[in-house]
Amino acid sequence: MRFLFLGTGAADWKEPSDDGEYRRNTSALVDGEMLIDGNETISEALPMLENVPAMLFTHSHGDHYSKPFLQRVRPRRVFCEESWAEEAGARPVIPGSAFSTAGFQILPVTASHSTGRKNERPLHYILEKDGKRVLYATDGAWLTNHAYHAIKGGAPLDGCVFDGTVGDAFPDDWRVFEHNTLPMVRAMRRALEKANLLKKGAPVVATHLARTLHPSQAALEAHEAASDAPLLIARDGMTFEF
Repeated sequence: MRFLFLGTGAADWKEPSDDGEYRRNTSALVDGEMLIDGNETISEALPMLENVPAMLFTHSHGDHYSKPFLQRVRPRRVFCEESWAEEAGARPVIPGSAFSTAGFQILPVTASHSTGRKNERPLHYILEKDGKRVLYATDGAWLTNHAYHAIKGGAPLDGCVFDGTVGDAFPDDWRVFEHNTLPMVRAMRRALEKANLLKKGAPVVATHLARTLHPSQAALEAHEAASDAPLLIARDGMTFEF
């Protein structure tokens, strides 16, 4: 299962950082067939995205969803949580109800996140294809109990993509109630491995990094390289195969 990380930034990437680094808002293209989230910040990738077989939305925040962008990309099938599916012109998705599209078997699960929409339930997705099983979990903080049981109901995960909004230097930031710190990601990896729900040594990728809560990409990679169990820090344009 091959991921192309089109954007890896949180909503605060309105401009480059002081050192000139820039991240587009978080979006990923999987196996060239399925787009997960996207707005105008990834427009430079439009030629390769037009008429993709499927597009999934995790939730309706503007750094993940844009109706004008959706209309320009024109995916053949669109999926989002049921409470706002009509507005998006999408097929409704219900947490816990699996569906298939573009060669993937997909199980949506609830996320520890919220939007301004009263009835919306933001989603994470468990993706399965060709014997691989990968968790895509952004936006959101700690995995919910619903997500835990959904993971437990299948084969051990071959990898995870986690929300990594908050860096190591901000352990007590208020965003921990709706996003992860990198220590939270490491803790969930350890717990999943210990419970045999994630294969030992399987790759774990952190994406959705906030501009104001992380050092440079080079500094992040250097820090992880010194770790016994490094996270993979996503960057715009990165490809990774699970």
